[in-house]
Amino acid sequence: MKWIILISLLCFAEAKESRDVNEKSRELCPDVTCSPENPNPPAWAEYHPHPYDCTKFCQCDWGVPIEMDCPEGLVWNQDANPGPVCDWQINVPRCNGEETTTESGSEEGSVEEGDGCETVKDCPALNPEPPAWAIYFEHPSDCGKFCQCDWGVAIEMDCPEGLVWNQDANPGPVCDWPRNVPRCNGEEPVSSSEETTTESGSEEGSVEEGDGCETVKDCPALNPEPPAWADYRKHPSDCSKFCQCNWGVAIEMSCPPGLVWNEDASPGPVCDWPRNVPRCN
Repeated sequence: MKWIILISLLCFAEAKESRDVNEKSRELCPDVTCSPENPNPPAWAEYHPHPYDCTKFCQCDWGVPIEMDCPEGLVWNQDANPGPVCDWQINVPRCNGEETTTESGSEEGSVEEGDGCETVKDCPALNPEPPAWAIYFEHPSDCGKFCQCDWGVAIEMDCPEGLVWNQDANPGPVCDWPRNVPRCNGEEPVSSSEETTTESGSEEGSVEEGDGCETVKDCPALNPEPPAWADYRKHPSDCSKFCQCNWGVAIEMSCPPGLVWNEDASPGPVCDWPRNVPRCN
């Protein structure tokens, strides 16, 4: 009996020590009081505004207020409906006009009104239930971006380099080749990062018409359901690349250095050693 009590006390002490170490390793919110227990699903988690930083919020975890960051450009809206969320600064009176500077020197929460996703006002308050589509809108000023709704807030997202947003694609909106999007056809899509140059000196994202994945026309309109294989095609001109179908669009992907695409591998296509791929040997 004494041994059982001793072991129980040791386990309790070890669990407490582990929890104390875990709490010290996380940034905690000052001057915030949390309920001692987490709410049961499907209730909301317990959140509180950060005492002095609009770009952060506090999430309660068994009585401990953990400091969390909003995505860049957003601030915490404790009074949002149906529940608190990271939101555009113009929707949060206590943070409107406030500029918070990050360590890198950029100003967080200061979104230029009128040319980004913050102008999209059609996002529904609730996210759709799976397996429904997420809700997307085209970006007001940049073909290389799109807006994804998240609990009533339109979040800015980037298309892969060289692609633009096609709001009218079938069966649903998708990042697509510029020639398939009349409003962006011939327009250089502006991406979130400047055009980069590879070691060979070529420009990423600038695909020559006729020698890349944009020539692949047999991608099915719908992606396969798990656990089925994704749908792949060999690259028309480059053994070290392949094309991955995504909702009817063939996206260019690269194999790791030194490997080439083996379309005929078993049990399915894969990046392989060149000696195993006759056409690339």
